[in-house]
Amino acid sequence: MKPKVPSFSFQKRASEKAAARANDEEKLQSGQVSPAVMARVNGGNLHAVRYKGPSKRIQAMAEHTESWFNEPDYLDLTASGYDCRIKRQRFGVLHAYIQIPNDHPLSGSDLEDLHGIQVHNGWTYSGQGTHATVDGGGWTLGFNCNHPDDWAPYGRDSANSVGAVYRDIHFVRSEIERVAAVLAGMTAHD
Repeated sequence: MKPKVPSFSFQKRASEKAAARANDEEKLQSGQVSPAVMARVNGGNLHAVRYKGPSKRIQAMAEHTESWFNEPDYLDLTASGYDCRIKRQRFGVLHAYIQIPNDHPLSGSDLEDLHGIQVHNGWTYSGQGTHATVDGGGWTLGFNCNHPDDWAPYGRDSANSVGAVYRDIHFVRSEIERVAAVLAGMTAHD
């Protein structure tokens, strides 16, 4: 007697998933997203989470959706003459980078050397790199909005983060502009 073969095939299942994704994307673009689909468009790619019934995580995401759903994932700007970049990272939080020239007094500084310049929850990056510009010239300073009092759209514990606040792109931009003005005011004698 031959063993029974399941009535479905993996190819059929894959094509059904592809059709469901296409249907979800169509609903999103037409503005007809059902309550059973929570979607996020990121660089033209649709990420959808299907769920059965409400959950704390999905409810928390829905409450904060207006803040981050329509924000860009990258924003390049100039503040006080410095190239700056806001970049969405893992968990959907924003990171900010300011590139200072190599002759700036803080160029080459360790994070400990930056304690006198206040920024949202402290500096988290100081180093060479292309975080703030494409050419990578100069020294880059950075901070992020991924701390216990920051709400992360894709964070594991976001639904349980009582009192956490989503730091939107307007908050991050104003923080960059404020800090860039302080950095621009520094001289070699500071």
